[in-house]
Amino acid sequence: MLIHKYCHNIYLFSILIVAYSIFVCYYGLNRKVIVNNNSTQFNNIYSFNNNDNNTTVTSLNLIIAHPDDEVMFFNPIINALNYVYNEKTDNTNNHSDIILRVVCLSNGNADGLGDIRYHELHNSLKALWSNHDNLQVHVANFTDSMEIYWDSSAIDQYIKSNNIIPDPNPLFITFDERGISNHPNHISCYNYVKHYISTKNEKNNAHALILQSPSFAEKYSSIWKVPFILFRTSANANTITFVNSIHDWIFALGVMSQKHYSQMVWFRFLWWTFSSLVFYNTFTYI
Repeated sequence: MLIHKYCHNIYLFSILIVAYSIFVCYYGLNRKVIVNNNSTQFNNIYSFNNNDNNTTVTSLNLIIAHPDDEVMFFNPIINALNYVYNEKTDNTNNHSDIILRVVCLSNGNADGLGDIRYHELHNSLKALWSNHDNLQVHVANFTDSMEIYWDSSAIDQYIKSNNIIPDPNPLFITFDERGISNHPNHISCYNYVKHYISTKNEKNNAHALILQSPSFAEKYSSIWKVPFILFRTSANANTITFVNSIHDWIFALGVMSQKHYSQMVWFRFLWWTFSSLVFYNTFTYI
């Protein structure tokens, strides 16, 4: 009786694995941007609501701490934005002139590889963003450290003195207050964006998509939560989720391994196998 029950459980588990494998294969073969959006404010990638008026996004501004953050943490949203702004061929894409600015606040020089990583960042973004004419990359010289928080006023001075964000309706994309792993440099990116948005006025109508830091269990759940994400409706009216297909994940892994070759030590492969952030990003809109 015990053996029969054991075999029955194995049989059910095998069916579950086969069904899940079929889903993953189907999901991987259907390369498309999947956006789970129940937001009442962020209507679409192109615009947001402002006092009941639809305001066009004038630029996309990814604020990161180190070269390789763009592909290790933000690839799903970059893939989605690149698709809707640069690759869609139907008549709904009237915004192909949008600028993607990537502001990297350090050159990742903690191990003395700053010059190499500077060029790696540029090469990575050229692979991820197909319209190179509308790509701007700015690299600051804040200290790459696990122990230092960067001052928001100093970041603001760098941005303004170089006139990096001159347009009126920028959309920021950055980390949240936990910085994925409580990294102080990541948290400093969030603090700066929060500071910038707090100064909104007639000439500055900035908004932001803030990458939610998942729990430890979810962060290392790999692809396993993707089916639940695809079929759920977010209860939070100000969240939006971008999901990579297997095809997109393979492409992003190729970008990481070829363009950020100085960073491809053994534990990076573990990240690309087990991290959920290389498969989907969930953002809070503010």
